[in-house]
Amino acid sequence: MEKINKNKERVTSLLLMVLRMVHHLRLLDQIYFNINQFYDVTEPIIIHNFKEGQHSFIMTYLSKIWSGIFEISGNTFQIDTIDKLKYFATIFANDLSHKLRKVINGVGKFELNKFKKQRIYILYFTLVAFGMIDETGVFWLRKVFKRLHSSFQEYLKKYSIEDITMEDQIIIIQYYIKSLETLHFHISNHDEEVFQGIFTRLMTFPSLSNIF
Repeated sequence: MEKINKNKERVTSLLLMVLRMVHHLRLLDQIYFNINQFYDVTEPIIIHNFKEGQHSFIMTYLSKIWSGIFEISGNTFQIDTIDKLKYFATIFANDLSHKLRKVINGVGKFELNKFKKQRIYILYFTLVAFGMIDETGVFWLRKVFKRLHSSFQEYLKKYSIEDITMEDQIIIIQYYIKSLETLHFHISNHDEEVFQGIFTRLMTFPSLSNIF
């Protein structure tokens, strides 16, 4: 039985490596594969990784591949159930937290491209629906969201968001405030400074100042 499980893991890893390469070459919309069946594979991969306490490269691959799938022209796959929402939230929260940690440690920059925006929107809607999620089968979900919140908090302490566009500032702060509220985090003095800063900038932003 152990040998069979090891073989399954190898096949799964190989499949994800191939799809990751296809995504990297921007060929996802050039090949045909059953997206629903791929989702059926994705769910047990997530469960296995978190039950075993493994946050391997596989989770990073899943995040990149699914972000690419959602951008495919003509894609009909939808996140239309709470179950799907919580599993995609797991993938994307884990990946974003990992990226933020790298930047906090001095590796690269955190740029809010269309893929990261897409992930943040999905995470935001998960927080909106958090009260409807049965966490019994996804015992790790709250922990993953708390880790992401802590990563954003450290990032905001180390870097100013004034250097990015106002639209991106709003996306980040909107998510951060929802995370504070849903996960019952204490608002720190630095949080208040960040909020005051963005509200002040909104008051003077040309296209928004006439609203306030």
